[in-house]
Amino acid sequence: MTKKKEDPTWDPVMGAEFHPLRALWEGANPPYPSEQSARWAIRQLQRRLADVGALGLHRGMLFIHMPKLVQVAREHAIEQATKRCVKKDRL
Repeated sequence: MTKKKEDPTWDPVMGAEFHPLRALWEGANPPYPSEQSARWAIRQLQRRLADVGALGLHRGMLFIHMPKLVQVAREHAIEQATKRCVKKDRL
């Protein structure tokens, strides 16, 4: 018996919208430079990502919905920049 080689980027339960977490640091133009930076960002944004349905857990693997991740990361970056500007204005 030959075992079919599975496509690691697609899971029948999660569908085409969700990608394995490693898609954040592997491939062409990944959003994060390393696994550590991607995992750090996921931990920091975990609550927000879960609230918008950007995280999926299937068979012990974490999957991410890329467009929703981008949306949450963008909102977080804008909030952080706004907070930093407000702090500087108070000084």
